Amino acid sequence: MRLGIDYRLATTHAPGLGRYCRELVRALVALEDPLSLALWDWGTASSKLPDHALGLPAQGVQRVRIPLPTRWQSKLGPLGMHPGRLMRPLDGFHRIQPDRPWLGQLPFTSAVVELPTPGSPAQARLRRDLESAQAVLVFSRAVAARVPGELGVEPQKVVQVPVGADHWWRDLGERQPAPKPQVVVLGALRKARRIETLLAGMQAYWSQGGVLDLCLLGTLTGDVPGIERAWQTGPNASKIRHALPPEAELPSWVAASHGLLHLAVDEGSPVTPLEAVRLGVHPVLESLPAFREAFAQLPGAAPIWLERDPQPEAIAAALFALEARPRAEPLACPEFTWEASARAHAAAWKRCFA
Repeated sequence: MRLGIDYRLATTHAPGLGRYCRELVRALVALEDPLSLALWDWGTASSKLPDHALGLPAQGVQRVRIPLPTRWQSKLGPLGMHPGRLMRPLDGFHRIQPDRPWLGQLPFTSAVVELPTPGSPAQARLRRDLESAQAVLVFSRAVAARVPGELGVEPQKVVQVPVGADHWWRDLGERQPAPKPQVVVLGALRKARRIETLLAGMQAYWSQGGVLDLCLLGTLTGDVPGIERAWQTGPNASKIRHALPPEAELPSWVAASHGLLHLAVDEGSPVTPLEAVRLGVHPVLESLPAFREAFAQLPGAAPIWLERDPQPEAIAAALFALEARPRAEPLACPEFTWEASARAHAAAWKRCFA
């Protein structure tokens, strides 16, 4: 079977969907019986990662690069610039983002990592895209249960696959603690990640004598005006560090931390806390269904759970519980490897396209 995959984000977006695409393809080509892959790379943004970091073999994987604006795909696709023609023959295609690329009559599957806000333009766009998908791949039972009602997908088309969380462990060198004990926050610093509540919780913790510093590893999205100035000028500004290290350095930054503090309104993948425990970092987590589901499969893990929409005082109490714990050891997560994820993806594609 020959499969096309939208590979653009793998090179231009280091975290999130980019990491999913990059690590999935790396694992797919390493399988004993790999699929025949063709990678679709349309866009003008320059790559943020060197080719050697992608883990692709020197031969055997076709990669079609088209340096044109992304928005042109919908216009030029019907004129012949589409995967079905330029990568032929293909049995199917795996989309990472809605509506991209233009596929015509080529059958496809789509990955749904996060569910858009009900009633939003993003939800309407995703619903339209999934109408003709052969399967919708998700990363938790919680999301699988919601997709039919929220996105109009027939239940039998929803396929749950495991997410991989072993990439940073693979790339980690020597594991050294930070000079001062710290708690790390991973991912975009935005309203949906409760960044204001998180910072209020840290201030409550420090006001009571807490000793853990805060390390923020994520981009500012701008949807919480003034948040950067608030932490830079607050009474504990010296205890907060904001950094955007290169992807190759992230494993060391995370592994140096005593704990991960992760709040979110809603997340459909447990990958962030799984990345942390694989490196030996205690997780302090908002009690989201996808997180509870994943950690129920890891008896060796012991997250510190916060109720949904936690108050600053509850966050402070959780941080004192974290502070009292000894440094964690790396935890093997055999259910959540990229090899397991690649096998599950390949099985789903063979059912759809073979």
